[in-house]
Amino acid sequence: MKKNFQTNSTKIWEGYYKKSEFHNKWLGNQYPNEELIKFISNQRKNPYDKIRYFEDIKNDFSLKTNFNGNVLEFGFGGLANLLMLQDKGYDCFGLEVSKTSVNQARTYLQQKKIKSIKCKLWKPDTKIPFQNKKFKLIFGLQCIYYNLKLSNLIENIYDRLETNGQFLFSFFSNKHEYNKYTDEVDKKKNIVKWSNDHPSIRIRGATLYQPKTENELKSLFYRFKDLRVFITESNQLPIYQSWWYITGRK
Repeated sequence: MKKNFQTNSTKIWEGYYKKSEFHNKWLGNQYPNEELIKFISNQRKNPYDKIRYFEDIKNDFSLKTNFNGNVLEFGFGGLANLLMLQDKGYDCFGLEVSKTSVNQARTYLQQKKIKSIKCKLWKPDTKIPFQNKKFKLIFGLQCIYYNLKLSNLIENIYDRLETNGQFLFSFFSNKHEYNKYTDEVDKKKNIVKWSNDHPSIRIRGATLYQPKTENELKSLFYRFKDLRVFITESNQLPIYQSWWYITGRK
């Protein structure tokens, strides 16, 4: 049954991108995630100490540029995050479940002659490809909870990170208004699906893991050190948004 839910969610995301891209014009999301920008730009700063955090006088540019190493994104969508990371100096790798998204990303990269970003079509129940690579950062924003074998994936993520490598993932918090539009699939495992009255018609029926608390979310990543959850919230859109971002190190 779980495999059928997973396959259906993949079909929903393929349909999402197909219906977004009329006349071969790649709409995508051309602006990187704001929290990712802050996370990357603060890699060399201290996120835990108020005084040390601001000890960057005359070092602003060097602290936020000239990075190196491999990064991997789950659900790269419109490529915006990977383009930003490539500009920062990273070698970038991306995975997507949508064939349409992958094809259009590859076309864009070829047209722009960008060789430091590699994109692949990926099935959520398989291991991370790029087998000869270890990653300094693995992240997935507004997507990874659609993987219904999340515990297995997290184990694979741990194996593929460099020692001291980081991860960053986002999840709907229990205050996000989307929680009003769910149907229960598996109460014990906190698996739900978007209901038929969900405001976003294109994602209705997609199945996902929805943690109830921050502590439950942290428990998934028990093998990692320096675990931290931070929250972003906004009422700018018609739907109240509230996200848990979780990060940690191998």
